[in-house]
Amino acid sequence: MDSRSAPAQCPSCSHGSILERPGYQMGEFRLYSCLNCLCHFVYPMPGEDELLRFYSGLYGERMLRKTQERKPLHADGPMIVRWIRRFAPNAKDACEVGCGSGRLLLTLKEAGFRTKGYEPAPILAETAARTFRLDVVPGTLQQAGSSQFDVVIERHVIEHVLSPTIEMSHIARVLKPGGIAILATPNFASVSARCTGLGWEWFNPPAHAFYLDAASMKHLFRNVDLDLVHTSTRQGDCINLYLAFCAALLLRIQRSKLHPRYWEKSVDSGSPNWMLMARRFLIPVTQGLFRATLPLAFPIYMLGLGEELWMVARKRAHPGHTQTDRGSP
Repeated sequence: MDSRSAPAQCPSCSHGSILERPGYQMGEFRLYSCLNCLCHFVYPMPGEDELLRFYSGLYGERMLRKTQERKPLHADGPMIVRWIRRFAPNAKDACEVGCGSGRLLLTLKEAGFRTKGYEPAPILAETAARTFRLDVVPGTLQQAGSSQFDVVIERHVIEHVLSPTIEMSHIARVLKPGGIAILATPNFASVSARCTGLGWEWFNPPAHAFYLDAASMKHLFRNVDLDLVHTSTRQGDCINLYLAFCAALLLRIQRSKLHPRYWEKSVDSGSPNWMLMARRFLIPVTQGLFRATLPLAFPIYMLGLGEELWMVARKRAHPGHTQTDRGSP
């Protein structure tokens, strides 16, 4: 990666209308916005070989530990099962990309679906196959070949890829007509992202190469035969907004001192031990304040300003026929 130059074009749509976002620098990475596809991306962009080493080593080990921390990703299972039964009632085959240790796939299997998983971190793919006896292979949708599914799920995956446009085309390719894609990603239009900048917990290059919101996701859907049928936002990893703001103050200080290639030494550079200790202290304090002001949080999520963006899109059964976004039910 060359950190001295500026990008000539967007790595997702290849358009040349890009602007640097001031205030976002973490090690060698700076943040840029594309005026065409409305996505935001870091530069220099990590290479495929660098990312493979990253996910095969420290990052995979850290994510395996995190399966037992905070809100586990498989806690989304009941909500996802409800969405599948609502938006694809005849679905039988479900695929998750970036399935981690396979806990959501296990929930789907127990709900009666045939499941398939793809996980780029080999240590996580092996854990899913060994622990839960699931059909999970190391890799991405590029390894799917001619396989097709009624449901494709990507939770916190599209921000990791080197081209969201290409990733969305892979999703559309493996979906059966009438099938649905369920995607979750950090919401760059959230209140916390807008207010905390460099201190936003999900600003995490090189693991997160792209930063998306509802507008940029809709642009991605328009390029393939996918019609948006549901949009909603929720809380993110920080449990509550007050904790997100407190953590941001600490993260801004820590991240401003990072040197280039910091991520080769530790993927925990964004949350060192002293910050984890501060977080444990702040959780009960901020959670009490959050409960006391809970009615103020609902308008944030209803207006699409929550930290975690969820979207459901359906593949058109007949090209050229479109459906409108039903919003947040």
